[in-house]
Amino acid sequence: MKFIEQLHRYRFLLIGLTLLGCSLLVGGVKRALTLDNSLAVWFLKDDPMLVNYQKFQERFGNDEVIICIVNDSSGLLTREHIEKFKQVTQALLNLPEVESVIGPGSVQVMKPQRLQSGLEELMDSVNTIATIQARLDTFSLLKNQLFTDNYETARFIITLKKLPDFDSKRDSILDLVKNTIHNYLSPDTTFFGGIGVIYAGLNKLSQEDFGFFLLLGYGVMFCVLLLIYRKPLLLIYALGTVGLSTFITLGIYGAIGYQLNLMTTLLPIIFVLVGIMDITHILNEQSLLAGQRISKKEMAFLSLAQLSKPGLFNTVTTIVGFLSLLSSPMGILRTFGLFAAIGILLCFLFTYLLGVIILPYQAVTSGISISIGPQIVSLVQHVLIHKKTYSLLCLGVVIISLGGIYFLKNDTYTLGYFPTHNKVVTDHQQMEKLWGGYMPIDFLVEPTNDVKLYNRTLMKNALAFSDSVQSLSKVEGAFGFNILYLMALQQYHPLHYERLITSQSALTLADKNVTKYYPQLAHNYIHNVSQTGRITFFGKMTSAVELQKSVDRVNHFAAQAFGKNATVFPAGYQPMYSTITHYVTSSQISSLFTASVLIFLLLWLFLRDLKLALLAVVSNYFPIVVMLGIMGIAGINLDTATSSIAVIVLSICVDDTVHYMYQYRNLRKQGVTPQGARLQTTLHIGPAVVITGLLLFCGYAFMMFGSLQTVKLFGMLTSIAIAAGLFGEFVVLPIMLERFDR
Repeated sequence: MKFIEQLHRYRFLLIGLTLLGCSLLVGGVKRALTLDNSLAVWFLKDDPMLVNYQKFQERFGNDEVIICIVNDSSGLLTREHIEKFKQVTQALLNLPEVESVIGPGSVQVMKPQRLQSGLEELMDSVNTIATIQARLDTFSLLKNQLFTDNYETARFIITLKKLPDFDSKRDSILDLVKNTIHNYLSPDTTFFGGIGVIYAGLNKLSQEDFGFFLLLGYGVMFCVLLLIYRKPLLLIYALGTVGLSTFITLGIYGAIGYQLNLMTTLLPIIFVLVGIMDITHILNEQSLLAGQRISKKEMAFLSLAQLSKPGLFNTVTTIVGFLSLLSSPMGILRTFGLFAAIGILLCFLFTYLLGVIILPYQAVTSGISISIGPQIVSLVQHVLIHKKTYSLLCLGVVIISLGGIYFLKNDTYTLGYFPTHNKVVTDHQQMEKLWGGYMPIDFLVEPTNDVKLYNRTLMKNALAFSDSVQSLSKVEGAFGFNILYLMALQQYHPLHYERLITSQSALTLADKNVTKYYPQLAHNYIHNVSQTGRITFFGKMTSAVELQKSVDRVNHFAAQAFGKNATVFPAGYQPMYSTITHYVTSSQISSLFTASVLIFLLLWLFLRDLKLALLAVVSNYFPIVVMLGIMGIAGINLDTATSSIAVIVLSICVDDTVHYMYQYRNLRKQGVTPQGARLQTTLHIGPAVVITGLLLFCGYAFMMFGSLQTVKLFGMLTSIAIAAGLFGEFVVLPIMLERFDR
């Protein structure tokens, strides 16, 4: 009671400090609301994969390229198309954010007369279409990077500069590149793909769904709350608690330098969930005190005081559950867990601070707890009378769920986050149909024993390696330093260039000329200082598991082809993407185990009863098992979108159980029989549990109409967990108490 009185005494000072803090955090909130779904946010700063990725970028620049496919079924080798290709290439190169453009508008070849040294623009207006086609057919290695065999489809690879604030500008840069291309080429004939396109698409959908479904979820839950209690001031109480917690947490989040991503967009939803649960239990307590002859102020303070101890403990257990995500190797989950914990603590503080201000003026007198409490008790009595039937039902549900968990797969497919008809998905499908596999995966070749990249033995190794990898069904093309040297040889000897691979002098000359012929390509694929070569394979976009299998096979081919002549390892974006699968598994296991152990120890400390603590934890695993089982049965993968769902469910569902066990233990200490304690606890706590479940289920069910798959899955799985949690609270837990606490 002293805690409540102190809050009431200093309420205006605390509210003033809160408003001052909010005004100082406006800039942080604005920064936080700028979404960033780049791959780097998933990793810790010292993660070896991220460190290697940064080294790769230092050597070869930004690997985030925009791939544009242009198609015309009537053919692209026309004077009109050639002029447009040259114009769009120059316009792109004029953009300060563009590093280079590889495409049919910037093709250079050796002059056809051997006595004339130097290069010429192949697409020059003095060359006829027939001449251009003939020379492209001659320089087949070059043609394969620019056109399909029938010349109906062309490819532009637009490399972007590595800017300090690139992540925050990615969306605008992509729009600028698209608009520049569309100034010359019809949007109906151009399709865009690549890592940056996917990032930008995720950012856009995240922002749309975050704003819309946050407001929708808030609106539904608060409307139901108003409908139940019919007190507008109580609605302000709930909105104020959740709103202030969300604003301050996002303000701190943005002030530190973070931006919202696929995971942290869920933070406000977590705060709504926690805030609604705590407030509902307080209002339920007020409703039960409504018949006593005490003032509104005394009623408010008494209800807050009676729930302050279990409320504080609930906050601690929920915080501990989310902080267990700090054991994850994924940076994005650690950040999510930390700021979820901060927001949950703020929810607790504002629940009681606003409670001492608002509740004395708006007591709950509707008697809703009294009206539905006996019906819940009747339900529990019915369950206990037919406990064998319900026990078999629970056992059957658990067995089926465990069977579903057996089929649960751990995989991530980024395009699966998008709706089927999203522009990112439809463009991807068209690009694979018209060009084939276009997604790049890079490998770096570091020669040993001071051997140069253009060494004839190493060149043979590199070409054998490239041919072996292209035999894989999902690999449809390759380009690298080895192809670049071949292109340099082909400029001088179009028909017999392959024979020159055995000539070290020819390769040495090719190394000198490759920078002259293809300066930008040489910069992108040969790092002279470290003598590191880059080979890029192009293939169809796959899931993380399939990608990892392909990487393993490529590593096997590399070992066979190079032996001890060079070290070959994957680099760039794709290997990091495939690593996420392993991280998801370890995150789910480590965080769930850590949360379970810590929550059990806290329950034991709080209840001071080992048996009740065990029963509480076991009963709260019921909704987790059901949810994971349904995921396995429905074919929902355990991926980056669902990697923390089990910990969230455990942390949230334990709240109602704590209130139940706290009341039950107190009644048992007072000498009430186990049966009487169960029924009285159900009568006291049951209405709050039902109302909370109704509010949350209604709010989160609407998230299933979202566009982004992460939002849909979170809404659906949370709704399933809430329903299973209610079943566990009124069926599983009473049966277990009746069996083990007689």
